[in-house]
Amino acid sequence: MLLDLIGIIEIAFRTHIAYLLAHKYGPLGYLDENNFLNAKLHQGFKEELERKLRKSKDKKKIALDYYETSAYIYIESWLRTIAFVRNVSAHYGRLYNKNIVIQPKLYREDKQNRIAPDKLFSAIWVRKQLITDKGQWRSFVLNLSALIEEYTVVNLEQLGFPVN
Repeated sequence: MLLDLIGIIEIAFRTHIAYLLAHKYGPLGYLDENNFLNAKLHQGFKEELERKLRKSKDKKKIALDYYETSAYIYIESWLRTIAFVRNVSAHYGRLYNKNIVIQPKLYREDKQNRIAPDKLFSAIWVRKQLITDKGQWRSFVLNLSALIEEYTVVNLEQLGFPVN
């Protein structure tokens, strides 16, 4: 269930990057070696896309245009957090009552609302921030609610869910 949203977020983020680069360099800009720092980077473009985004000077624009924040540092940490959760899930790892090792950077008000960055709820909160399609988010919440109702023995506080 968590993997579904991660895929949506990753695809959306890559789409935003591609959109920006296509407008800046043209739809075939990636074919022009002059748009890269050197030939080696040009050669490894597909494998290095995520790493290049972290070094991109356009990340602030992407954060502002698509996620309504100029603090791209938050988005970078959120993407690392969901990648961690994706990797644990993909390898059949346990997420229940497990501390999130790669923690998201949280806004001050989120900390005041007692969102613990080392708990699973923070990784779910991050998804909410990164999903631009609110219908997909509502669908996720409905599925999560059904799962919680089905497994009443699960202690939500251990997962970092707020009491309310």
